[in-house]
Amino acid sequence: MNNYRFRTVLSAAAVILFITAFFYDPALMGKAVGRGLTICSSSVIPSLFPFMVVSGFLVDSGLCDVIGSKLAHLTGRIFGLPGRAAAVILMSLVGGYPVGAHMTAQLVGDGLVSATDGRRMLLFCVNAGPAFIIGTVGSLMLGSRTSGIILYASLAAASLLTGAVSGLFGGRREYPAETAPGVEKISSPLISSVSGAAAAMINVCAWIILFSAVTGFCSALPAGKNMMLVINAVLEVTNGCSGAAGALPLPVIALILGWGGAAVHCQLLPYLERTGMKYGVFLLSRLFNGCLAAAITALLLRLFPVELAVISTASGLEAQPYSVSVPSAAVLLALGAFAIMDSKELEVKRRL
Repeated sequence: MNNYRFRTVLSAAAVILFITAFFYDPALMGKAVGRGLTICSSSVIPSLFPFMVVSGFLVDSGLCDVIGSKLAHLTGRIFGLPGRAAAVILMSLVGGYPVGAHMTAQLVGDGLVSATDGRRMLLFCVNAGPAFIIGTVGSLMLGSRTSGIILYASLAAASLLTGAVSGLFGGRREYPAETAPGVEKISSPLISSVSGAAAAMINVCAWIILFSAVTGFCSALPAGKNMMLVINAVLEVTNGCSGAAGALPLPVIALILGWGGAAVHCQLLPYLERTGMKYGVFLLSRLFNGCLAAAITALLLRLFPVELAVISTASGLEAQPYSVSVPSAAVLLALGAFAIMDSKELEVKRRL
């Protein structure tokens, strides 16, 4: 069977299965979709939309160049990437899954980084944010903030190590210091960043709602508990972590977070297409990142052992709106400091 016929049969089977599931129990499907809408309105949009706006503004306003002018040699030596990648790396570690990919695609689309560098950035600039890992997974699901900190440290380290390894194979380069013209105008970048963030949020929320419906249907299947754990972990990261909390070791939860789930992968498809990255390569990078995070978690647990509840207390977990992330706030303040320092340098040059 050739690829075209296989894809046609697979697509037709998926459509038939989804329609059958809907008519089998419309109430269940409606409840699952409603849950997806609630997650979007109460958690995803309040916590993610500001970061999407900030990430777009960093690119459109030229702040990426400001930061890049300070960190070009560092990013070139460690990751083999231009200085503009520094802001993307920082935001990907604090903003949540789509933020780094969103910035990367924007830089590639504007011609500020090459498509090759963009594809390498997507190997490791895709991460869960500290608010989700420490607050939701650690404190709420596992009942241990320390566990959340260990998970976040492991995933951040795995991401940076993946970037360093990709730099070895991609050929490390020491990029020259980039010019930093500064922020000359605020209104236009702000307007474009808000518009771009709104479009990105529609894409994110659409996939969340769709996969809420899919996981709702899967929950009604006559599958065993272990099989449901696997299905949830593969499809959607929140349900995967919730099911694994208290039932599986912490390194497995790190693997689930590093993998991200099919719902997150689908959210990132537009950004993969803009950089020309093949999904198979991205898939392998997520598996590598997750396995590396699991290994680092196991190592950290030897150094900092923690006790977890035997039974998960996360059943009936509701999304928490407006979660606060201290690391995120610190990075935003640091980015503002870069802009202030650059503005002062420009003022001095003008006076001279």
